[in-house]
Amino acid sequence: MKASIVRLLLRVLNSQWLNPSPCQYGFIGNVDAFSYSSLASEEKQKPGITVKEVLHQADLFRSCPIGRGVQVLENEEWRDANVWDLHELKNMGNR
Repeated sequence: MKASIVRLLLRVLNSQWLNPSPCQYGFIGNVDAFSYSSLASEEKQKPGITVKEVLHQADLFRSCPIGRGVQVLENEEWRDANVWDLHELKNMGNR
């Protein structure tokens, strides 16, 4: 019964009506787990990327300080976002 409810709710969450993005919700069971489709998506966006590189990027993302505003990862170092970073981020949302 529980599995059926989870599948039904995931189907609703992943419908184009509620989630028009290419990202899908899924029950993976662990925050650090990767689904096959997410790895395939990474490879499609960055052809030739290895699992090792994906794991390294996930570790860098997890190490991001939370609660300090917008942070930028540059050359594997975190820094506060400046005006130009925020401008670029805003323009990316308007595409």
